[in-house]
Amino acid sequence: GKKAFQKYMYFLDAKGIPNPLTFRIHHYGPYSYELDYQTDNLELIGAIELSNNGSAYIITPGSNAQKLVEADKEFIAQYEPEINDVLNMLPETPLQLELWSTVHFVARSLNTYYEGASKQKVVEEVKKIKKDKFSLKEIQEALETMVEKKLLVLNSSE
Repeated sequence: GKKAFQKYMYFLDAKGIPNPLTFRIHHYGPYSYELDYQTDNLELIGAIELSNNGSAYIITPGSNAQKLVEADKEFIAQYEPEINDVLNMLPETPLQLELWSTVHFVARSLNTYYEGASKQKVVEEVKKIKKDKFSLKEIQEALETMVEKKLLVLNSSE
């Protein structure tokens, strides 16, 4: 749905796939207001269809999806391997996507704006944000899995 789409786009952004999006931490993890706006625009032009099943949005290709793919085929071809690599590494459940993206966002922020991201500091900061939604063990496992998959690099002397 829309929340998962936000997370997928966050990870593609983190991988360096060019886009105009800015992500901030939000209730369910990284969130981009611009992406939310563009998602609505994609629906308006028929590139995607949004349907609500009562508990979540479902995003499917719209009647004009192929036209958009054709218009951007060079960009897609250039980044398709990286896009597929990232998407194939990510967990499938919305809850796990929320956890992974939050852990990644925190580590990335610590690496960029502070003295670096140590495992302990990332876990502490995610716990502050998510409170009791995830256990320390779940946070640690998500962090370790992303480091193993080289989806995340920790830059700290600790």
